[in-house]
Amino acid sequence: MKICFLAEAREQFGAKGAKEAQEVLGRVSSLFAGGDLDEDAKDVFFQASMAVYMDSKKNAKEKFTPKKYRKHKKLAQSEI
Repeated sequence: MKICFLAEAREQFGAKGAKEAQEVLGRVSSLFAGGDLDEDAKDVFFQASMAVYMDSKKNAKEKFTPKKYRKHKKLAQSEI
């Protein structure tokens, strides 16, 4: 599961995104050091953390990428 998360981060956000994702994984793993959570609870927490990370990266990319560098997936209204 962690490998898929890193691969998805690399695919969507490049090497920098993968590096940041690795840092997030390290921080999340340190939360569980010495804890009493079972594996299912850890998996649920990890999936939620992964979803928040990917969503925040996507929002930041949309907000801070200059318009001239954005990839437009939708057809312009004049082309319809």
